Amino acid sequence: MTHAMLTSLHLARLSQFYPRPLAELGPNITEVPDDVASIVDQQLVAASLLDTRGALTEQARSLLDPLFRYDNAFTAVILLHNQRQQVTFDLDEMWMEYMRQSLPSTPRVYVVVAASGPTTVTAVRAGDHVDLSMSATGDPLALVAARELLRVGDPDKQWSPAKIPAVSFPAELLNRAPARSPLPDSDDTQAQRDHKLTVSRFADALRKAEIPSRTIMAVEKFLQLDHIAATHVAYIGGAQRMLSEGTTTIDYFHNAGVSVGGVQKTGDGNLWKTLAPATVEEVRKSLTFLSRLPARPMLSALAGY
Repeated sequence: MTHAMLTSLHLARLSQFYPRPLAELGPNITEVPDDVASIVDQQLVAASLLDTRGALTEQARSLLDPLFRYDNAFTAVILLHNQRQQVTFDLDEMWMEYMRQSLPSTPRVYVVVAASGPTTVTAVRAGDHVDLSMSATGDPLALVAARELLRVGDPDKQWSPAKIPAVSFPAELLNRAPARSPLPDSDDTQAQRDHKLTVSRFADALRKAEIPSRTIMAVEKFLQLDHIAATHVAYIGGAQRMLSEGTTTIDYFHNAGVSVGGVQKTGDGNLWKTLAPATVEEVRKSLTFLSRLPARPMLSALAGY
């Protein structure tokens, strides 16, 4: 079996045969209630994922084992329209508070690209549907993940690599930066004025902090982009034990294409955020760098989300 379309309910039932659920595919994957388990089992038997005795088939194991018992994986969350909400920021804890309040209600798509030996499995969850596909091409995991992330984020090829030059700025500046611009053709002129004022205040704060003017210009350019969606990618090594520092992002912009942003370490040890056109090669390089960063416990890494 090379392809399967399931629901979160089906995956929840299948996960009961494994020691732990696949949490990276998002919330609400829980145990199946007894009163619907028999119906779900019938559907899984029809899909050749369960046999008539209620045990996993070889086809099911070949598809699911890499997701539950992987060697390495990239897990991603595509946040849709997150930066088009009408919010005015103060330059204090308001940014993180906004993130904590808005992220739970932001539409999203979950993606996992996991490798177990020569087999790579991609799982995409949008709403209650989970789409799984399997390949054994022998290509490096970062290359497979780069292709899949660009395909999932742009299934109809509506986007092209961004028409902007690469910009770089200290990664830590994003911890307190305001949201990116709303759509330029938005009818809400007040939201656009609020955004310009907020960016101006943020730039003034950077000047007072004696941030170099070239860096401030890069940040201002980044915040002026009208943001549609963002894919946040994290690397997991060793079967869910560790998550590396930082994330890679794939950004979608209105009328400006797609860019990939990766955290890069400079010679002096500082981390910089670099935004460049999102080609498969650029995404692959960014994912490869991400997988080589020092690892730390997963829960600690997720504390800021």
